[in-house]
Parts: sequence; structure tokens; C-alpha cells
Amino acid sequence: MDVNGKGAKPIYINGNASSSSNYNLPAGSYLGFYDGTNWQFRTDGIIPGKIEKLGTARAIDGVKFDGSANISHYGVCSTAAATAAKEVSCTSFDLVTGARIIVTFSNTNSAANPTLNVNGTGAKAIQYRGAAITAGQLAANRTYEFVYDGTAWQAVGDFDTNTNTQYSAGTGLSLSGTTFNHSNSITSGTVAGNSGTLSFGGTITIPKITYDAQGHITATTTTSLTLPANPNTHHQAYLRAGGSTGTGNAATTTGNTHLILTENDTRRSAVKLAPGSNMAITSDSGGTVTFTATDTKYSAGSGITLTGTTFSLTNNSVGVAGNTIALGGSVDAATLRESLGLSSAMRFRGVLGSGTTLSDGSTTNPVMIGTTSVTAADGDVVIDTSSDAEYVWANGAWERLGPDGSYKVLQSDVASPATNSNTKVIEFIDTITQN
Repeated sequence: MDVNGKGAKPIYINGNASSSSNYNLPAGSYLGFYDGTNWQFRTDGIIPGKIEKLGTARAIDGVKFDGSANISHYGVCSTAAATAAKEVSCTSFDLVTGARIIVTFSNTNSAANPTLNVNGTGAKAIQYRGAAITAGQLAANRTYEFVYDGTAWQAVGDFDTNTNTQYSAGTGLSLSGTTFNHSNSITSGTVAGNSGTLSFGGTITIPKITYDAQGHITATTTTSLTLPANPNTHHQAYLRAGGSTGTGNAATTTGNTHLILTENDTRRSAVKLAPGSNMAITSDSGGTVTFTATDTKYSAGSGITLTGTTFSLTNNSVGVAGNTIALGGSVDAATLRESLGLSSAMRFRGVLGSGTTLSDGSTTNPVMIGTTSVTAADGDVVIDTSSDAEYVWANGAWERLGPDGSYKVLQSDVASPATNSNTKVIEFIDTITQN
């Protein structure tokens, strides 16, 4: 029979080759199947097409099936706990995407990043929620299901992390059901001492307990403590001023040169008092010690002020009274001439300023007196400190006063004299003599 031009194949009826001589197939509908060589038809009640085995095995969740035997997706892994490369056997297993394997592990995994190799198909990472399995997650005697996603074995479901660790009561503890209790060898109660106010010689009752190394109270009792008797005396200590000898209160009347420590009128120790420089120590019979400074004290007199430890002049001017030159006050030109015996035609104008110099016959006029420009008139006298000489203005020129019988004013420090023609203030003059 040729179906769809696939080629003519022999027809077998009830397992025998058909021919016009041995069998004619009655008219009707028949179910036939091609066994790879012949077309098989049945007329004896046997269902045609029943097969005992697939011609080509197919993988079901990774396990090949051809109909000849049962299949299983289960295996036991006995790989050592510390070995990361886990291995398991499963008959007819084929590693394809979507393949499943159910594994019971004999040992709890203790290795990091474990892999699984099923039937030698290759070691693939074991993951839980997309991350590598950690040590301890695959527990001994537990069964897990994995699905291969084309790259790694993914754990199905959630891991039960309960290790069911069992605990027992150690020393000093008791366990009732799931509750641990601290055990004692005595019953509950109170250990009390005495209360109230105690007097001298009284007894205090103190609670006493005994405990073991675990802190358990093993026994209770009391102990007692007796207070000392009343001493019936008063102890008093004093610090007094006194002499180097004596006891009790008498120590205060023998010259107060020491500080005395006494207890109940008994001398215990003494510290000598010694005055320092410019200091005196005095005492009285009552035990009072007085320290007095012996430094000489100075005060400011007339024309002088005292600020702290500094004395100062009241002012720096010079005055003339008769033939006396005194600190403080001022003097006019006429009085100065009269006091010094100068000619009435002369008038002292002051000291030339810095940078101004004169010589005999100089015609410089005006001149600087201190910091002020002054125009000299006949009879005006000035001092040139650069040459330690005095000059008088006469007839349009300066004439030096010298050993010609004229008067000479000797001065060592005249600072910034005034320019008033009628009054001259000299701040300080050491010596004025007649030449």
C-alpha cells in the first residue's frame, strides 16, 4: 500500500502477509499502523496500533521515557559536607532547561558556593532566590527540589531554617516544658536585722547569706556587731598663739612667738613665728599676734605729687623771688634782669631752636626760639646751646656776650621758653652766675 506517494509497503493482516490466495480483506473500515516495514491490520479483535515501547525516547522533566520502564526524578546525595561539588545519580537523566531533580542530602553542607552534578551532566551552581547557597542551608536528612533554568539549579520553595536545636538545663537551672528557671536550695523568705536608734555599747544585727559559684543563695543567718562604750570625755583641739614652752591655756601667756596646737589642754605641736624682711611681730597677753611692716614711708610735699610708687613735680616751671629761683610759678623779664643784675636794656628771649645757630656779628633775624619764630629787638638776649654762648641783638647784629665784663647766663636745660616780651618762663635752670 502506498500512502501519499510515500512508497508501496506490504500489507499484513493479523500478522500475516496478505494475498488473494490466502486471505481477502472484507469491505469495511480498518485501523492500521506502519511498523516501519509493513502496514499492519487486524481482523481478529486485537486493537491494531498498540505499542509497548516508543521508537524514540522523550525527556520528561529531564528524565528520558520510551514506555519500557518507569521513570523517577529522585536521588540521594552522599557527598561530604565540606565538599562543594555535590553529586547525585538519577536513571536516564538528561540536563535540559526545565529539568527537575529531587535530592535528599545525607550531610549538612558546610562549603560555600556548592554545585550539583546529576548523572555526570556537569556541575551547576545551586541557588536560592537567585543567590548562591550558603553554608548550612542544605541540612542533613532533608529533601529539596531543584529546577534547572539553563544556567543553575534553582531551589523550589522556601528553605526551612529551623534546626530544632534542643536545649537542656545546666547547673543552677531547671527546665519545665519550655521554661527555664533559676533554682535555689532554700525557700523564699526574708533575713532581717534590727531597727531603731542604737546607743553606745548597743548591738547591731546584720543579715548574712551564703551563696555558691552560680550566685545561688544556699543558706541565710545573721551576725552581730557591738558598738564601743561611751567614752564620757570630750576631745577639743585649739590653735593658739603662744611661747615655746608651757601647756594648755598657759601657752598663750609665755610670749606669742609660736602657733600652738593643743588637745584637751595638752600641747601637741608648735610652729615658730619668724618675721621676714621689714616686718615686726608683736603680741599681747590675750594671745593676739600682730604683724607690722617696718618699711620707711614717704609722702609728697609742696610742689610734688605721689601716684602709686612714683613722685612727680606739680608743674615744671621756674619762678624768681628776690635773689631766689624756685620751682613753680613764673617770672617777668624785669624781675629776672633785676635778680641777675643785668642791664635794664637787656631782655632774655629764650633758647634757640634745633637747627638755628649764631656767631658773633650774625644778622639772622628773626630767629627760632624753640619752635616759634621771634623777631629780636635791641637788648634781646638768646642762648645758642650748640656753642654754649649767649648773644644780644644790638644795632642790627648779634653780639656774643663774653669775658668783656658783660653778664653771661649759664644754663644746662631750658626747654621751649615762652615768646611773650614781658614774661619769661624758664622750665629748669641749673646755675646762673655773673661772669
